[in-house]
Amino acid sequence: MNAFFENILNSLSIFDLFFFIILIYNVIQCFLKGFSLSLISFMKWVISAIVTIILLPKFQPIVLLDQSISRLKDNLLKINFSNMNFRDSSFMRLNTLNEHINKGRIDKNLRWKIF
Repeated sequence: MNAFFENILNSLSIFDLFFFIILIYNVIQCFLKGFSLSLISFMKWVISAIVTIILLPKFQPIVLLDQSISRLKDNLLKINFSNMNFRDSSFMRLNTLNEHINKGRIDKNLRWKIF
């Protein structure tokens, strides 16, 4: 049990502490105002924060970058992908966004313009 608390303390940052202070303040405010449903609803954020702090650092990528690139290349070869002009095609999302900007459909902040 001591290792559990030690792991939590080693994982905390200043942002996490600031978040928990605001969290505790809001819980007390909800309790004082009598919003029990609000308090219950607010507890889901507490649980998600704790789960994120404890579990997220333990997850590491399963596949290395070189392995991922190799697999991607092998799979593209298996399906006989031969579009040599892929970077300039409409399959590239950035090209599609640039096309929308150039045609005046969206602005530079990627917000749709009203026609």
